[in-house]
Amino acid sequence: MANILEKLIIKPQRSLSGLFSVYSVVVPIVLGIVMTCLTGFAVYWVSDHAFNQAHQNWVDMFTENIRQDMVKGNHSEVFRKCKKFANEADGVVHLVIKDSFGKDVCNEGLLSTSPHLIKKIYFDSSGSELVGEVEVLLEQKSRNKIVMITLGFLLFGFSLLTVLIKTSQINYQ
Repeated sequence: MANILEKLIIKPQRSLSGLFSVYSVVVPIVLGIVMTCLTGFAVYWVSDHAFNQAHQNWVDMFTENIRQDMVKGNHSEVFRKCKKFANEADGVVHLVIKDSFGKDVCNEGLLSTSPHLIKKIYFDSSGSELVGEVEVLLEQKSRNKIVMITLGFLLFGFSLLTVLIKTSQINYQ
């Protein structure tokens, strides 16, 4: 009876080529997943930094554009530029311009609790007398879209590489 049971139990055969075959598939897959994740984080960090810098430059240019009008108290011109910037600039979700007393000169766009870029406008370069403040919230959709497209290309490349490695192993054996 014991002999019959021993014959029925299939013992896995462990050969060096079988072990090499398993590791040659598993290791590239694991390394590919790790590299894709690391590259994804790097792409996100780089794009996040680049978009934040671009948004900051955008706000700086707009603030410089309205600075003289704020200093002169020409709120109607500031309001006109604010409306134009909010309507024509791509990606502006919310734009608020306040005078030195905290009163809204312009308030355009959808209200949001998300963090805004805030730029203070001073009377002179010493920064002693506040003339106004600009708060801008810019959308992040384009950044997320770029990250997702890049990750898609990375995953496609990883999949293609895995298939090429596997087919080369089949041809080799």
